[in-house]
Amino acid sequence: MKKSRFIPLDTTHLGVPEVRLCDHEECQHPGEFRAPKNPRDLKDFYWFCLDHIRDYNKHWDFYKGMSPEEIEKSRISDITWNRPSWPVGGWRLLLEKLSSTEGLD
Repeated sequence: MKKSRFIPLDTTHLGVPEVRLCDHEECQHPGEFRAPKNPRDLKDFYWFCLDHIRDYNKHWDFYKGMSPEEIEKSRISDITWNRPSWPVGGWRLLLEKLSSTEGLD
């Protein structure tokens, strides 16, 4: 008989699931809400309970420590979601230009 390669997805039978605690000092509530640690590194997080995430968000300042020029550059790049942009009709104009130069060799 062929052995089954069943991998259980439900791990509750393995014991009590690990609960992440709030990262605020001396708080023992579950840390269910994530918050970035630093505006320059939005992939590293603290985990807070509801009360502490509210307080953290109230005091969060993305632009803290930036010069006015850096703030303006960030604000302008956010208009296009930090992606490059091209003039409207850019591809159409390029195709028209390419088609008008065909057979010129």
